[in-house]
Amino acid sequence: LKEFNGFEVKTEGDAFMGAFGNCLDACRYCTAVQHQLLTTKWPKAIYSNMMARVQDDDQGRIIWKGLRVRMGFHTGEPNDKENPVTTRTDYFGRDVNYAARVSSIGAGGQILISSASLRDMLPFYSSLSEPLQGEPPFGMEFGERYEFAELKCYVEYIGRFKLKGITTDNCEG
Repeated sequence: LKEFNGFEVKTEGDAFMGAFGNCLDACRYCTAVQHQLLTTKWPKAIYSNMMARVQDDDQGRIIWKGLRVRMGFHTGEPNDKENPVTTRTDYFGRDVNYAARVSSIGAGGQILISSASLRDMLPFYSSLSEPLQGEPPFGMEFGERYEFAELKCYVEYIGRFKLKGITTDNCEG
């Protein structure tokens, strides 16, 4: 996390929450972790599990291999306070809940981002295959992809989602 200007806030069950100064660092971190998981030499027995088997895309590139972790992030302004037990900063509030819900709708191996994060990332990328403009979903159609060459990944619009406990609006990703 430190390499990407982030830090671990807390763990809850099998999940943990990290915080970053900007969405670009969060995206770089998530991309690096997913790449590391994809390139790890797992014990062969793991590949017999359907959720860990090796899968290729239609161009013969390996897109799944081994253990998978779902990840997600959202850009916002959390509330913070010191945890009296750990004396570390803890974050809470609507934006923290929003980020957790964005992560929860993903599948292993995916990185989901909110439209707020995508909007904040756009100025960092001059190499988009085609500039995205306007407000979310930026004129994107379901399934449409845009390359982020610097990260060697793409953004694909997967639609609007109702997020549990978030009543003011929906998530677009």
